[in-house]
Amino acid sequence: MDFTCIHGAGESVARRWLAAGCRSFDDLRQREDELGLTRTQRLGLKYVSDFKERIPRAEAMRIVDVVTSAADRAYGMNKVEVTPCGSMRRGAQTMSDIDIVLAPREGCVLAGGSLG
Repeated sequence: MDFTCIHGAGESVARRWLAAGCRSFDDLRQREDELGLTRTQRLGLKYVSDFKERIPRAEAMRIVDVVTSAADRAYGMNKVEVTPCGSMRRGAQTMSDIDIVLAPREGCVLAGGSLG
């Protein structure tokens, strides 16, 4: 079993779980507290099958539209440039994640001086 596909689990953590006798995701789920899984690892385990699914480009574009609308509402219309990056920017038809960069448009000053 390759536990490194769980977000938050690297090689050493995966080896520790194997040494503790875990052989499946169900084993980990039954022993989350005993093994001391972090919040990130628990979420990674909960959604491990979802994370393996590819995201179609059309769905990713809808998410970019939602982020753009939220940025417009939060900071003012067209104050923030929302740029898809990574595999989406390279034209991939499916992707494993959606990388989006938000930056103030040139000449725009946002409240507090940043997007945060």
